[in-house]
Amino acid sequence: MKPVPYLSGLDFLKVSLHLDWKKPEFKALLKEMKEQFNDDHINQNPEAPCRPLDFVDGMSFNMQPFGAGKYPYVLKSGDITLLFSNHKADAQFPNCRIEIGSMSCWHPGWYKLFNVITSWLRGFGAEIVQQKVTEFHITADLLGVEYSSTDFANLSRWVYRANRFGINGEDYTPNYISFGKGDFMFRCYGKTSELDPQSAKYDFFHDLWREHTGDDVQHVTRLEFQLRRTVIKSLGIKTVGDLAQKLNAVWAYCVGDGEENSGWCRFLDRAMSESDRKNKNHQRYDTATLWETVRNVRFNEGRTFHLVREKTQHLDVERLTKMMAGCGSSLCGAVGLHDDDLEGHINFAKYLLEEQMRNNYRKSRNEYRRKIQTKYNAAEIAF
Repeated sequence: MKPVPYLSGLDFLKVSLHLDWKKPEFKALLKEMKEQFNDDHINQNPEAPCRPLDFVDGMSFNMQPFGAGKYPYVLKSGDITLLFSNHKADAQFPNCRIEIGSMSCWHPGWYKLFNVITSWLRGFGAEIVQQKVTEFHITADLLGVEYSSTDFANLSRWVYRANRFGINGEDYTPNYISFGKGDFMFRCYGKTSELDPQSAKYDFFHDLWREHTGDDVQHVTRLEFQLRRTVIKSLGIKTVGDLAQKLNAVWAYCVGDGEENSGWCRFLDRAMSESDRKNKNHQRYDTATLWETVRNVRFNEGRTFHLVREKTQHLDVERLTKMMAGCGSSLCGAVGLHDDDLEGHINFAKYLLEEQMRNNYRKSRNEYRRKIQTKYNAAEIAF
């Protein structure tokens, strides 16, 4: 069997922090901004989903009008979320949570981002008393491997330490299988078929795979393990630094190492009979060759992937541009412009767009600026 190229890393990271604020300015700013949502003179759109929050160092986030659980203050930038509570540093419940989403985990990288974010918080007088990794998703993308060719959808070829499983698909063709839930869960699916071709993620991951292999990748099968605090704690991982050093050990725990450790789940070389499964005669079945390849996946400590573009765009500009052009063409057709008058279509669409944007600005300059700023914060990560 030819060596299978792969890409390995984290696809999601959640870390809880106990912060001791040595300076009151940061918390005061969060409180003031949250109160402004109820101030009709400042917040002229009560239904606004978020408002931009700018800091003196040039950082800008979208503050949400509602909190999340015990965290009343929620800031977002791209796929990064920062949550803050009013708890003290020595309280049982953490007063800060950092969540780094899929695209940012790969670029500029979860380890780099975590250190940048915590350094930024220290600049506002926060001392990190304690940190706990509360959830992460560790993944391996098998590049050039089509999910349907793996037979991963064949439940009888799996041995796993869970009672729950799930199989999904489209057009009578399975393309997803999962075991477990909550604290420990395994997902395996066709990543290329899961991506929306019109989404920013589609271009992002195809660029990432192309950078890694040097060629366009048509098929990718993803293996992903979701671990939460109970399991993470049992593996001796407390901090992000611990996680960076133990990625390979975590992967071996999940998929086995071919020695005494058979792993949390294992893909067999053939289907297991019902009698053998009932009698737990797993040792009679060898591990599939492809799963041995999976076991040989290795992780670099907090690897950062260097895409060609400097920043990751979390908004599909091309898709929005096509939508804008489509709306312009529809309006031209609706008013009866000649179907071959391209220059007339462009000028008419530009006129309508300009008039509407000017009207929006005149109606409420503050609301117009809010929309522009929050869209920017959603499209680009601050860090």
